[in-house]
Amino acid sequence: MSADQFAFRLLAGQRQFMLYRQIKPWDHAAGVLMVQEAGGYAARFDNSPYAPTSQDGGLLSAPDQATWQELHDIMLGSSLAEINAFPKR
Repeated sequence: MSADQFAFRLLAGQRQFMLYRQIKPWDHAAGVLMVQEAGGYAARFDNSPYAPTSQDGGLLSAPDQATWQELHDIMLGSSLAEINAFPKR
């Protein structure tokens, strides 16, 4: 399933969030735009805005910013440095 299909499922309420460690513009640019235009929140793991020109830092998308922050704290809070230390494929 493509990243854009996951975005459609997030927008339809069939998924609660999307989390990606590697971000490539051909995989995520359209999905991030759809989520943001629908009122959702998508940002890199460090909470900086997603930009198609940046391919590192991971990506988390959620229905709103409060949910994004809660998910970030639970899943990535203290382990962000550890996640970034994993070798990329």
